[in-house]
Amino acid sequence: MDVDTDPELRQRYGDRVPCVELPGGGSIAAGATARDVDDAFARAAAFLLRLEGTDRTWFRRLFGRRGPGTA
Repeated sequence: MDVDTDPELRQRYGDRVPCVELPGGGSIAAGATARDVDDAFARAAAFLLRLEGTDRTWFRRLFGRRGPGTA
């Protein structure tokens, strides 16, 4: 989305483009480190797990058996 075409988005994001909004309110913006990206996705996954409760079938399909943040 071109944030420069929408004054509200331009004010919200400014020069933080590109920016990825994640579930749970997290985001990743230009200049993020690999650790920042990993941490943001781990927080988003934790948020989604809380929403889903004990049904983790989708989570295992997405992240595999070990889950996010594991080596």
